[in-house]
Amino acid sequence: MELNIPEQDQFSIRNKQKYLQRLSGFLQWLEKQDHAIANIHAPLQRVIKNNSIASEERRKYTCEDLKKLFNSQDYRQGLHETASRFWVPLIALFTGARLNEICQLHTCDIYKHNEADIWVIDINQDASTETLKSIKRGEHSRLVTVQKQVKRLIDQ
Repeated sequence: MELNIPEQDQFSIRNKQKYLQRLSGFLQWLEKQDHAIANIHAPLQRVIKNNSIASEERRKYTCEDLKKLFNSQDYRQGLHETASRFWVPLIALFTGARLNEICQLHTCDIYKHNEADIWVIDINQDASTETLKSIKRGEHSRLVTVQKQVKRLIDQ
């Protein structure tokens, strides 16, 4: 059966692979529990793996997309339901940080660096906190300078 699904409504290759891997894992579990025949998951193991980089598969924001977001009524009139809905997109725009990194920030992660005398955002991994902050890779810990535009918003 052939379906004519528009490209924008299709799953990405990465998502297809994730679903197939999860299905394979479930079938393996069924087999271990004696609820399925042996090697029922084998056909899924032969699915060709995608070697593309995940960031290349994602659609990037265009200048037009960013204008729509930051010129929206919410931003122009300060109508955000929570502070995070205001700050997360701005921090992402000015730092390039990942969503998970931004959402794990604590107020103590934004401070004035003593040696450089500039404001920074400390993106770090801190297993000692109650929230167990993590980053994608250990070497991704970094200090990011708070841009002047963001500093002006903080001071308002």
